Amino acid sequence: MRLGAYDGIIRDAVLDLKFRRWRLTGMQLGRAFGVEILERLEVMGLKPSEVLIVPIPITHRRRIRRGIDHTLMLGRGVSRSSGIGIARLLRARNRDEQIGLSATDRTKNMRGAFYVSGSGQNRLKKGLGNGTRAIVVLDDVRTTGATLEEGCRVLRRAIRENSAGNGAEIWAASVAMAGGERKGGLGAEVNIQVSGKG
Repeated sequence: MRLGAYDGIIRDAVLDLKFRRWRLTGMQLGRAFGVEILERLEVMGLKPSEVLIVPIPITHRRRIRRGIDHTLMLGRGVSRSSGIGIARLLRARNRDEQIGLSATDRTKNMRGAFYVSGSGQNRLKKGLGNGTRAIVVLDDVRTTGATLEEGCRVLRRAIRENSAGNGAEIWAASVAMAGGERKGGLGAEVNIQVSGKG
């Protein structure tokens, strides 16, 4: 799923959130995306209580340097407008920044970048609760898809290994999509890409 192209007002909002720590902007952007996601869930016959948002994590070091966990802030905005709960199941390992890397190098850089936290493993073993049918892995910008793909892959494997979580689909969602997409702003078409079943 995506809110729109990485252009115009969406690009400005993402950069303000990520590098200027404008939390209000992040909440507003997340709320706009949450409305789009909620509409799509209704079409698919899913209730917000059957879905969980898993923000792509950043490392502790990067969060301190930037002063914000931008994807968590986006997730909180999505949650407020959609009623979907947040589960911080993933943790990040230190990696080089993706900025400036080729598509191949981005994929290599992301291998092993995420893992399911101990508390995340416990939650999966006990079951996700509320009849969870879908997990939305959330990021700010999708360029090549390497970050979202790795996050989805790690979650899919963890769900397979824990029978209590079987059956939940893993979806990839980014507020914006860079390159090659039709230009659009808030309210642009939301494309759904199902990453696979757990």
